[in-house]
Amino acid sequence: LHWISAHDDVVGNERADVLAKEAATGVAHPAEHLPSLLTDHPRLPSSRAAVRRVARMRIPLRWEAAWRKSVRKPKLDRIDPTLKVGKY
Repeated sequence: LHWISAHDDVVGNERADVLAKEAATGVAHPAEHLPSLLTDHPRLPSSRAAVRRVARMRIPLRWEAAWRKSVRKPKLDRIDPTLKVGKY
């Protein structure tokens, strides 16, 4: 097998490479240059993986906040104030 650079010097591919590198470094382009699929919707759909990642970050924080407000927490603190809640 030999590698060949079939995409070298192809104007469309070279332009796509430049735009991809700009996007990766945070360079933004005006909305009028974006396809209508991206501009006609107020929000882009989220991937399932992104939703799960956010949930995994938020759930423990919400649980901790609820635990601090719980009537049970002070009672447990009287028994063992050093007890840390976490994974076991």
